Amino acid sequence: MIEVTFFTLLTVEYWLLSGFWYNFHMENIENLKRTIAKNLTIYRKKAGYTQQELAEKINYSDKSVSKWERGDGVPDIYILKQI
Repeated sequence: MIEVTFFTLLTVEYWLLSGFWYNFHMENIENLKRTIAKNLTIYRKKAGYTQQELAEKINYSDKSVSKWERGDGVPDIYILKQI
């Protein structure tokens, strides 16, 4: 059985206040962006589309597709489903 002590509560509060959870969360978001970027690039090329051609099919700009493939942003979930 885990015993919750005042020290334990202070430690958890310190982690929260120090940004531990924020940094952990942000690292996961960055990993997700990289994964989406890599997969988008791989599957676009596998389908034989240029960034411009994919952009036209989903009614976005080629600049948006480029941004997604660099991992500087991610498409909306609706667009991911379309792709």
